[in-house]
Amino acid sequence: YGWSMLRVAAMLRRSGEEEVGRFYAAAGAALHEDGRRVQDRPVLEAVLVEAGLDASVIDASLADATVDEEIRADHQRVLDLGGFGVPTLVLNGTTPLFGPVTAPAPTGPAAGRLWDLVAGWSEYPNLYELRRPKAPADWAHIGRLFAPYLSARDWRSVAHPVA
Repeated sequence: YGWSMLRVAAMLRRSGEEEVGRFYAAAGAALHEDGRRVQDRPVLEAVLVEAGLDASVIDASLADATVDEEIRADHQRVLDLGGFGVPTLVLNGTTPLFGPVTAPAPTGPAAGRLWDLVAGWSEYPNLYELRRPKAPADWAHIGRLFAPYLSARDWRSVAHPVA
């Protein structure tokens, strides 16, 4: 389901992080806001064009076996640091953190403030977990916000189905 998008992102990264950022922004909006099936090739091609990128990167990423190696190496690097799950951020190249998980994502100055708070975690090497339980109203909120994504994906969550 997500493998095609990972392959495309890995191939784009060879040209620069800016292209990856444009792709992730366009793919994220298409999937999470518009409910478009980015895993389907015609939609993936359209998303790349919308991001100002060449859709031929799909075929290039499929034809190049080293893309698999890059993705596996990235994944292994996070695992070797003790990371797990998505999203995982690696602060200072050594500190893996799961999250932040927030919906909807903040923008503008609020996004910068959240980043400052998350990055501040690295100042406390023995701080291991901070979590707020989700009440029924939180699950309902999550279900409403993720409805476009849930309608576009090809799998259903078993642990916490919200739709």
